[in-house]
Amino acid sequence: MFKRCVRAGIVITLAMMFFCGLSMSEDGPQLSRDYKYWRGHKETTPGPFLCVEPAATDVFISCDRWPDTSDLRKFGLDAIRLSGAKTETEKCLAVFRWLRRIMVNCSRPYEPFAHDGCWDGYFKWIHVYGGHYCSGMSRALEMCWRALGYRAAKVYTGHTVCDLHFTDHDGVDRWHHFDANRGIYMLDRSRKRLLSRVDLAVDSRAFFVHGSRRYQGHWSTHRAELSLRAGEKLERAWGHWGKLYQLLYHPKVKFKNTLWTKWCNPCELTPYDLTHGSGRWTYAPDISTADGKKGLAGPAINMASDKLMPNIAGTPASAAWHFRTPYIVSDMEADLNLFRKTDKDKINLYLSIDDGKTWKPVWKCPEDATGRKKVTANICEKFDVNKAKAEARKRKIPKDFNSPFGRYSFRVKLELVASQSPQDCRVEGITFRTVVQQNKFALPRLQPGRNQITVRGNLAEGAALRVTYVWDDPKGKGRRNVTVCEKLPHTYEIIAAGRKWKDCVCKSLVVEAVPASGKGSRTVEKEKPSKIHKLPPQPSVHEVSHKWMLSNRGTPVKLPPIEKVIRKLNLKTGRRKLQNIVVPHLIEHADPKAWEATVKLIADIVKLGKGGHEKYMKSKNGALTALYVMDPKADRVRAYLKDFVKDPEMSWGSEAKVAVMVKAGNWPEFIPYLAGALKKDKGWIIPTTILRTFVDIGGPETAAAVKAHLNDGPDVLGYAVLAAGRSGDRTMIPRLREIMRIKVHSRDNRRTAKINAAIGLGMLKDTESIPEIKEFLKCREQEAWRAKAAEALGYMGDKSCIPAIKEALEKEPVRWARKVMEESIRKLENGK
Repeated sequence: MFKRCVRAGIVITLAMMFFCGLSMSEDGPQLSRDYKYWRGHKETTPGPFLCVEPAATDVFISCDRWPDTSDLRKFGLDAIRLSGAKTETEKCLAVFRWLRRIMVNCSRPYEPFAHDGCWDGYFKWIHVYGGHYCSGMSRALEMCWRALGYRAAKVYTGHTVCDLHFTDHDGVDRWHHFDANRGIYMLDRSRKRLLSRVDLAVDSRAFFVHGSRRYQGHWSTHRAELSLRAGEKLERAWGHWGKLYQLLYHPKVKFKNTLWTKWCNPCELTPYDLTHGSGRWTYAPDISTADGKKGLAGPAINMASDKLMPNIAGTPASAAWHFRTPYIVSDMEADLNLFRKTDKDKINLYLSIDDGKTWKPVWKCPEDATGRKKVTANICEKFDVNKAKAEARKRKIPKDFNSPFGRYSFRVKLELVASQSPQDCRVEGITFRTVVQQNKFALPRLQPGRNQITVRGNLAEGAALRVTYVWDDPKGKGRRNVTVCEKLPHTYEIIAAGRKWKDCVCKSLVVEAVPASGKGSRTVEKEKPSKIHKLPPQPSVHEVSHKWMLSNRGTPVKLPPIEKVIRKLNLKTGRRKLQNIVVPHLIEHADPKAWEATVKLIADIVKLGKGGHEKYMKSKNGALTALYVMDPKADRVRAYLKDFVKDPEMSWGSEAKVAVMVKAGNWPEFIPYLAGALKKDKGWIIPTTILRTFVDIGGPETAAAVKAHLNDGPDVLGYAVLAAGRSGDRTMIPRLREIMRIKVHSRDNRRTAKINAAIGLGMLKDTESIPEIKEFLKCREQEAWRAKAAEALGYMGDKSCIPAIKEALEKEPVRWARKVMEESIRKLENGK
């Protein structure tokens, strides 16, 4: 399927919207199957502007031995290539594995100056911070899989995980479940198929029997490409200098959770410490040159034509520079070589964070700095980001905070006022140094052997880029390769020494805009030749992943004999041992010999009364799973459950487990029991699980129970509206219309309920809603919305919907969404 997708060029550009489902703006590129990138239609950070005329724009450096992180589609394709993945399952695991190699499980990044606090900044998580907690890790995995043209969804279960969709080896389209931040997934017993949430609930002790698929993420409006002025330089290090913007992980930090280190390790091949990286921008403008003038944010005001000096005394003269970086600023200072005759001559620096609309003073020349002096202006006030994050609701950042700290773009203005003569107040040289925080695991690192480096971007006439790699390997310390690129893209080779993956340790990567010499692209400093060795094979993804069960079933596990497991099936083993060892062994064996002992375990747990029953609830539900896997034809367990659900004391706390078994086995006779359980429960865990079952095998008998949940929170509501449609009860149409018309913002969890309500209305054949549902076909950012809108119209049975679906189909770039549209058209044409 993936190869067909690539051949078809299935790529999409999507626009950011705050109100999905409403009329769409025509700004930005339209849907396209051959668009270069999979990202938002505009750049909000750092912003496209750098100066009057940059020397280089859209610069990105990649290495063929490490995934290209400039775009999630490129990253996914490289992950698949580097892993040698062929099947859909292998491709999925490759993307999962490589994403965890460049991102870690850590705290959530916080940016108080971002409109959403960096909640949706998955491109920042990858390039700047290199990590997030469960929500961000799952979102990044979802977006990467979607960027390859597949279907994906973030799932909230109390803990955030991810569902990825593709066609399995047996030709069946399925969802597959991943815990991205803990690095967990699971294969079926044949070790061929990745399990879904439902599979996990009936084939492991995993607790994911509930949960809701939340809204799809927005495509990134952050960019990783660089823009440079003539003479500007960026040095990025596989390490860091000074204090970072926000320290999210560090090897010396102690965590309460002892599993943290196992969950967060980004790469089993890495020789690097688990820390953030830093970058240092250096720019020393000289406005006496044409390049110096081109580097300004705009024309200088009242400044001498060839120097930083007023052209008239008594009148402020100024020059401003715009700074742009894809990495967040942690520090900034300026070195000034200045001359002041007296303290009445003024030299000040101002900062603007709104593209020069307003300016605030950020540095004032010391009064005693007269004569010819060299001074350093620290223009980056800081605050404790983690403290501000903890008190985010109170916005606890320093009052009147004025600093580049925590920004991606800003302007600095130099202002001079000469009291008597212009010559009395001047800056003879100025150098800006900006330190930024970046994820070193996203940089294009070298590996032992041949590395193909590609530099791409756009160069102004007469400009070139000088790229310098510095690394250590068995051949020596501080090895260097310096290459000048006068035409882009340019690809060249670096050969690093080493027999093991960890032998090559990158130190820094420098890119600098320099004048072109006309000699063409060339390597001016080449590393000494190294012998190329065959590297040992990488460990399999199964070996480096965490486990839900005793194993992820990707690697063999040695189980104790079933007789020994049966002997341990008593409550004296203790809650933790029973839950984490004995019951998992029982499930993995799936041996019918243990049937009677398992049934007795459930009965013994129930006899403990509510307190003891609750204490051993996970073990009881795990025992139910064991019964399910012991009975491949499901006849015996089905009969057992019929008696089980008749006893309220026995079935208490197991409603969700029963619901997921009913869903997996397609047992409609249990629907009345589940409807009764749904009426009683006003939480979200059990209702969500039961409603998911009703979506597949519900009917008129579920209507009353479903209706009671049409005013619940978004996690329940997303499935309630679908179950309402499945029930066939048209009295729920008015409420579904209200839900479909909810105005939602970009991070509103009700967005899932909003579009699912359209499907519910389609099932109920509410033809009056057709015009509104057609509008969802125009949602450029969310392919799932377009597909679900087509699905809803397909249920309507109204052939007048066909032209609108066909029009959407002609522009639809995502293959799975096209299949849904085609199926809806066939359904309508055949009158089904």
